[in-house]
Amino acid sequence: MTEMHLALRMVADRFPNLRERAKDAFQQDEDFRELCEEYQVCTESVGRLETAADTSDAVRKEYAALLFRLEGELLRYLEGRLGG
Repeated sequence: MTEMHLALRMVADRFPNLRERAKDAFQQDEDFRELCEEYQVCTESVGRLETAADTSDAVRKEYAALLFRLEGELLRYLEGRLGG
C-alpha cells in the first residue's frame, strides 16, 4: 500500500466518515486534488499563525475564515459524490 498524500490525509482526518470518497475523488479529479492541497496549505498556515507572536488577530481570523470556507467546499464536493 502506498503512503497517502499529505493533503489527502489531512482531509481524510478532518472528515473520517468521508475518507473513502475522498480517496476516490483525489485519484480521479484534478480539481479535488487542488482543493485538498489548498486545504493543506491553509491548515498549515493557520497553525503557524496561531503561534506567531507578531501576527494580528485580524490576520488570524481571516485565515481561520478561509479554512472554514475550504472545509465547506470540500464537504459540498464530497457530499455531491453521493449521487454520482
